[in-house]
Order: sequence, then C-alpha cells, then structure tokens
Amino acid sequence: MEIRVCRIHVVQPGKRLYEKGVIAVSIEDHGGKESVLVHQIDSSRAGIVVVKPDEWPVLRGAIDRMMKECMA
Repeated sequence: MEIRVCRIHVVQPGKRLYEKGVIAVSIEDHGGKESVLVHQIDSSRAGIVVVKPDEWPVLRGAIDRMMKECMA
C-alpha cells in the first residue's frame, strides 16, 4: 500500500477550500492513463481558469507536482 496525493487546492491566504476563485489541481484517470486536471471552484464560466500574475508561480508549482505524481 502507498499514499498518493491526487489533489491540491491553490488558495489565497484566509480563504476556505471551496470558496469562489480557489483553483483545484488534480490527477484524473482517463481510459487507464492519468492526466492533470485544473479547474476553478464555483467558476461562473465553465472551462475557464482565471490566474493572476502573482498566483502563477504557486499554480505552476502545483501543476508540476501533480505531473510528477502521474503514473505512466
């Protein structure tokens, strides 16, 4: 058995995990291949993730981490 981290939430300090604007980065299985999914919690515009310049380094780090966690 092993423990796998499969979801990271990128949040502004003081925000709760499911507040509007929080970005979730997760590993998803699609047909036996893992990939990384990025979505914004409670986004009013489906399929759009809004990233401010000061958020990008943290979000990029979360995406890079999840990519490394994907199983080939």
